[in-house]
Amino acid sequence: LSRHGRQQRDAASESERDYTLRLFLSDSVCELLVEDRAGGPVTHITHQDPAPPSNLPALLTAAICRLPPEIEDRIGNVEVFVDDPEISVVDSRQAKLTHFEGRALSEYGKYQLGGKPISFASHVYGQTSAQEAEKRIVGYISEERLSMVLFALGKLAKFTTFYGPWSLQSSLRDQQGDPEARLALHSHFSTLTIANGSAGAVAVRHLPIGTSTLVSAYSEEHGLSFAEASAALQSRARLDLSPDKPMEAHAPAAHVGSYLALSPILTRLKEEISATTDYFEFQRLAGRASRLSVHVTGDAIAGLGNWLAALLQMEVEAPASRD
Repeated sequence: LSRHGRQQRDAASESERDYTLRLFLSDSVCELLVEDRAGGPVTHITHQDPAPPSNLPALLTAAICRLPPEIEDRIGNVEVFVDDPEISVVDSRQAKLTHFEGRALSEYGKYQLGGKPISFASHVYGQTSAQEAEKRIVGYISEERLSMVLFALGKLAKFTTFYGPWSLQSSLRDQQGDPEARLALHSHFSTLTIANGSAGAVAVRHLPIGTSTLVSAYSEEHGLSFAEASAALQSRARLDLSPDKPMEAHAPAAHVGSYLALSPILTRLKEEISATTDYFEFQRLAGRASRLSVHVTGDAIAGLGNWLAALLQMEVEAPASRD
């Protein structure tokens, strides 16, 4: 009778799992959005730890532990959106793939990741004529990395139905129109995505520059703690850059501490973005984005949008928080 009672309770518990958890994860922040069957919000939890070094499993576990048990017990579907430098994304034209059966994708992914066991997925992307092979985006991640994240989900791991790149989702939704560029500034790295949905072309690069790179440089230059430097950069813009009048090397402002700390990093970021934009236009022949959308998951940096607009000489949508 006791065993039968437990079985009945377990069955009832599983039947009540009518919530969906959408999980947004980067190197310094984990957001949990729980919705009911009708798509209504149940709870929204944000756990953030911007200080280096980053620890993805610990960040995820800490966020999951904040879920109330009565809500966690009703979650029956988990979708994981993650920006991770260990995720590789290519389009089928770039990879010269025309067949998308599992063996072909697996072999290609193993080659790209140095022979490691991999997990992969593909998604139809781009307009295809009757004479062309189907266009797709293909993503890869090592099995070890995927398992590490799923293990951190604990008992919710078995309900996972989606695992994919966070920054790529808006490009997948919008497959019409002109090329678009998006920059996701995380704490310890950035993800640059340039996509042309009509051409089925995408370039995704993980750049070794994040908001913590700027904070650390500022803290070293001024002798501040990481937290103090973060607060200073958040309080007001520490550089005055103009798209119409580039700062000259002999200008007095070019020799102050803030400029000496931040300018080299911003210049590196500008060069990485410009190189990828040129590659997308001239080597992939997929057009040039006229605007850069920025969202920030790491430390807030006042004036960042204006700095990028001045350096890149293009329209920059003001940095937005996670959305």
